[in-house]
Amino acid sequence: MLIIGVIASIGIVVAGAWFLLTPIDAPRKQSEALVLPPAPTATTNTCASVDRMGATCTEWARPEPRPFKDVLQLNRLPQQPATGNWGALYLCSYPPDEVIARYMGADFRRVVINGFTCSYESPERDMQILFDVYIGSGTFESWTDISPEAEVVDFNGRRVIVDHGVEDPKSAFRSWIMEIPGAPNEVLVMDYKGMAGIGDVDMIPADADKADRAMAELGEIYRKATE
Repeated sequence: MLIIGVIASIGIVVAGAWFLLTPIDAPRKQSEALVLPPAPTATTNTCASVDRMGATCTEWARPEPRPFKDVLQLNRLPQQPATGNWGALYLCSYPPDEVIARYMGADFRRVVINGFTCSYESPERDMQILFDVYIGSGTFESWTDISPEAEVVDFNGRRVIVDHGVEDPKSAFRSWIMEIPGAPNEVLVMDYKGMAGIGDVDMIPADADKADRAMAELGEIYRKATE
């Protein structure tokens, strides 16, 4: 009986040592392993019509659907698709086309600017409308001093830094910086610009109400997408 008891005790000690040496979170880490989606292939030639004064333009292509927590991880990887950062590709995929068309017309353009910004623009020459959105680096608090006109507001339960810039009857500028749940060092930056075209500065006033409606609707789309 004594020998059996000793053997049993040794077995318990060995099992306990194995348990201590095994990483507790190993199964969790394996289940959370990030699998790269296939890099999307663009089939458009939109950049030929886009002029952003020296900024690089790449064609947008719709990526394979992923949860936003995966999008954040993909966007942090050192290697990104040639068509632009994962963040920009996914941010361009969230708003329905009919929503963008409501503010920019059915022939709106959607591209990736400088590799990391999802950018929409209207082709209208008299009053051009631009909407840019990207994932910015830094804490939400670090963005609160972007301008004297900015204020922190609650937008459907999400903190947002709102900056209307300098009001001008010939242009409408709106900038929102939205906090991202679970991402303390990243924010979502959204900029809307309505600008009179060249040669029309004294003719067409900007539509400030339209700018506010666009930001409210697009802001809600991106708030839900980044939950």
